[in-house]
Amino acid sequence: MENGLRRPTRDRTLFGAAVRCQLDVLVEKLGLSVEEFVENAWVHKAQEHLPLDDLATPYDAAQDFIEAAAEMSQSGGGAPLTSELRTPERALAAARELFAQKLFAEPEMRRPATYIYEGGSRIYR
Repeated sequence: MENGLRRPTRDRTLFGAAVRCQLDVLVEKLGLSVEEFVENAWVHKAQEHLPLDDLATPYDAAQDFIEAAAEMSQSGGGAPLTSELRTPERALAAARELFAQKLFAEPEMRRPATYIYEGGSRIYR
């Protein structure tokens, strides 16, 4: 898929708006990328990758993202933010949704999770 996920996105959902407005930038500013998170969890089994030491709160980071996106869209450099993402609260909710969906689509995360699930499950008759 062109969005890097297992299935196409719908434009009218919060996740679709996050993909369309390139909220990946905000997701990575809030902490670890999905790839780094998966490496910490399953490859190193320790905290090898650390989040950036940013003094801004997530709310401030979202506000900065919204302002930067508005400036870019006015100058013709990017797609305008949808009305769903023009508040910091909604932008943070969309960033969480985007991170969760990408984490779910990551093969290195799915394999061990499937193994653990299958190992702990029982079929009753």
